Amino acid sequence: MAPEEALRYAKKEIMAAEPVVDDTDLYAPLFKNVSQFKTSYELMERILKVYIYQDGRRPIFHTPPLSGIYASEGWFMKLLKESRRFVAADAAKAHLFYLPYSSQHLRISLYVPDSHKLRPLATYLMDFIKGLAAKYPFWNRTRGADHFLVACHDWGAYTTTAHGDLRRNSIKALCNADSSEGIFTPGKDVSLPEKTIRTPRRPLREVLDWSAFAVVVAEKDIPDLKKVLQGISLRKYVTMHGCVKRLQRHFLWHARPLRYDLFHIILHSIWLSRVNQVELHE
Repeated sequence: MAPEEALRYAKKEIMAAEPVVDDTDLYAPLFKNVSQFKTSYELMERILKVYIYQDGRRPIFHTPPLSGIYASEGWFMKLLKESRRFVAADAAKAHLFYLPYSSQHLRISLYVPDSHKLRPLATYLMDFIKGLAAKYPFWNRTRGADHFLVACHDWGAYTTTAHGDLRRNSIKALCNADSSEGIFTPGKDVSLPEKTIRTPRRPLREVLDWSAFAVVVAEKDIPDLKKVLQGISLRKYVTMHGCVKRLQRHFLWHARPLRYDLFHIILHSIWLSRVNQVELHE
């Protein structure tokens, strides 16, 4: 199927999703609609193709940091580029187009310390988009609605402000998901978890361990923490701990991505945002 036809097919299938019963891979209470999520995720695995632009000057493009607090954007880029399943060599077959820039490197390369001026960063990205629009036909077909970026630095949102269509239409996966500033659009844009990753070889798997937390509280005199746990029954504690353990798999990076892990959950959110843009003909 042509990309637009495939997206319409996916949207119909998601809307008509069969109820999921006792799926051992997914914990239903974590999802707004686990049946639609499962159907959408499986369609993503079968259908989704992403075209990655090769344009752009390094290191701002294609070489993001893979460690530190902003490394989510780097690990997403690395894992997507390595994906045989999702990357399209032929842009004509793509459902989404990825703008592979690093908000961190954009800041390091262009920001003048203590100037408090972010405009040069936004202007640089605007000029890059204009170059793509002049060189390829893809941006102009949808005014950027089928394009997406992934930016974890706090200023990532502001780098989109100089280009109207990039800001309004494109899908933005951002760590700075403050919708009050009129840049992040809930329902279209994607919240990107900010996680400290200390080594490129083994992404840190940091998830709250309630058992260890309880031991610390029991062994040390920490009144404020004791108040938090005060009144929580053992049964309720076990339930909370179980929910955290079930949730953590969706917030882990892996050097080789696993089904339903953080890489796939972010990509699925971007995919679903694109599917939701499609209008179904009567």
